[in-house]
Amino acid sequence: MAEAPVRKPTFLEFFPLTLYAAVSSLSGLSAAWGLTGWRIGLQLKGVLGMTSTAIFVIVSIIYALKWWHYPQIVKHDFADPIAINLFGVFFISLLIISGFLFNYDEQLGFVIWVIGTVSMSVFAWIVLSRWFGHPQNPQNALPVWLVPLMGILDVPLTGLRYTSPDIREVCLFFFVTALLFTAILIVVIFTRLLFQAELAAPMYPTLLLLSVPFSMTYSIYDIMTGGRADMIAAFLFYGALFMAAVFGRKIFFCMLKFQFSVSFWSVSFPLAALTVAAFRYASHSKIVFVKVIPFLLLAGTSFIVIALFFQTFHFIIAEYIIKGCPKPTARMTYREFIRGSQDQPKPAV
Repeated sequence: MAEAPVRKPTFLEFFPLTLYAAVSSLSGLSAAWGLTGWRIGLQLKGVLGMTSTAIFVIVSIIYALKWWHYPQIVKHDFADPIAINLFGVFFISLLIISGFLFNYDEQLGFVIWVIGTVSMSVFAWIVLSRWFGHPQNPQNALPVWLVPLMGILDVPLTGLRYTSPDIREVCLFFFVTALLFTAILIVVIFTRLLFQAELAAPMYPTLLLLSVPFSMTYSIYDIMTGGRADMIAAFLFYGALFMAAVFGRKIFFCMLKFQFSVSFWSVSFPLAALTVAAFRYASHSKIVFVKVIPFLLLAGTSFIVIALFFQTFHFIIAEYIIKGCPKPTARMTYREFIRGSQDQPKPAV
């Protein structure tokens, strides 16, 4: 008996939360270009910031339509122990955009920051309540668990620009809370990566999320201390650089070898955050290679973001908008890779 053909999801059914990573990535890249000190860097900072804000509005409208037409899909994702963490990218984008809008309208930026802080607090409380409400499956301890904590770190990162002592105290609370849970989760996630089954290929890009707490914490520490170059600063920055170097090779292989997936956007924000941290760290150093690192990261991050935008638009246009549009070049899927490796003859012992 022939199997019934699998129904292709509509564009709204497909539309993923992961695309909010494009907003946070562009905002981070905007900040990095602004730290170059070049005239073109300042111009690109404004252009990229405006673009990220526009994309945030567009993505929010489309996802609201998805929620309206397919509430069961959104509810299913929110109930999933892994997918629920991805909802944090919305609040991360909201907080980062508040920092960009602060440059043009301080009052508007502050209002959006307050909304982002309150909503991020509620979301983080829901996630933490689930974690402690019942025993978790060790297989689910993945790098995406860090996304809500990245949102908590975004509160002080974008809020310390306000000089009020009350706001500074709120930022300190979020900073300490995020550090506490990050220290715990890093150990839990590394335990899962070392002693449990290997991640599926679509999850490879999320490994770079392990560098984000280090780079974001360094940027916050740099702001709070007024640019103190001490061992704590070095530990945080080089910790982020080490994490990116350790997992970068596997992620690069994954993006070249396997079919494009929107999960590839998981590499963009960590690279943007690391680039910003590198520029901050280099501003306190006179060593040549330290000053070269941020420009290398800026070039690489800019290239990857452009490539991701091109592949994303190509995928959406070819799959959902223009019939007959040439599809993205077929590449190996993870199953094909595993099947091929299993078919290879085993070496004699």
